[in-house]
Amino acid sequence: MTPAPQKKPVIAPQQTPDVMGAMKAEKVGSDSTKTPEEIIRTDSARQGLDPVRVLKGLASDKKNNPQVKTVQIGNTVFLVKQVELGTVESHIFTSESPQVIAKRYAALVNILKSQGMKRGYTYSDQPGFKKVAEMTGLPVKVTQTTQPMGGTIKPVYKFELEF
Repeated sequence: MTPAPQKKPVIAPQQTPDVMGAMKAEKVGSDSTKTPEEIIRTDSARQGLDPVRVLKGLASDKKNNPQVKTVQIGNTVFLVKQVELGTVESHIFTSESPQVIAKRYAALVNILKSQGMKRGYTYSDQPGFKKVAEMTGLPVKVTQTTQPMGGTIKPVYKFELEF
């Protein structure tokens, strides 16, 4: 008599999420030289964040919310979350120049439009990001607001775009 096959254990929420499995991003184009994990790790460290904590948080978000996706275009990874029907919130991790980032955002907009999205927004506490928004050539509406970032409420720029 053969023993019954062993079931794989279910990962409980308190256990460490599968970072590598969850960080698989939809890749667009062939000009990327880094993995999504490398891009996120490097950019998180550049921003003064704990890369391990960021990766674990992203992995957990992707596993627990089917509306959270990552899209890699070149050496830029976009975290995209559908927050309501036709509307997405996006965040960026990148190792590219502002000129290239502007092109990546324009490409992301085209992808989101093709998937039925109508509107998108992001926010940043970096004033230089306004220039990137201008370089996209898209009609981006820029406003100032506050947003919780890193455990504190910070003044930020909010970038909104109707597709």
